[in-house]
Amino acid sequence: MNAICPSVIDSLVHIWTALHKDLDVEIDAGNARYLRGVVLNMDDELVARLLSAKLAMSRIPDAQNDETLARCGSDLVYSVQGRTLHATLVHGTDVSERRLGVGTRFGAALLGLRPDQSLLWPMERGRLVEVRVLTITSPSLSRQRPISPLLRMGKPCAFG
Repeated sequence: MNAICPSVIDSLVHIWTALHKDLDVEIDAGNARYLRGVVLNMDDELVARLLSAKLAMSRIPDAQNDETLARCGSDLVYSVQGRTLHATLVHGTDVSERRLGVGTRFGAALLGLRPDQSLLWPMERGRLVEVRVLTITSPSLSRQRPISPLLRMGKPCAFG
């Protein structure tokens, strides 16, 4: 990829932030911490700067079990530039037929959005395209492993 001039990146980030000032993005604290690390390791400066702007505008969700929010483990149907895709959001940079890492270009874009929300996000050469969440199916709370009573009470874990 040809490098984009830093002043162009600054301008694009400023325009992107103005266009998305009313976007309601919710990212839990753990994923926000993870994504800050992703930003530091990204090779694409434009995506890194836009992800930083998205993190800055995000808030912590009211409910941890909100199944209408795109988070790790969510099965998503989404569109990029009108093309419909399906994947499960996972940690990391995995991009396969059914998995999309939140450390990837479009995984980072989708995390924290709800159905019918969209944003502009850069393709590989910096051109902004619409990324839209169509549907979300979150993992059922009943399928998650039960939390140990010791952890629920806030006791430290002991590894032996």
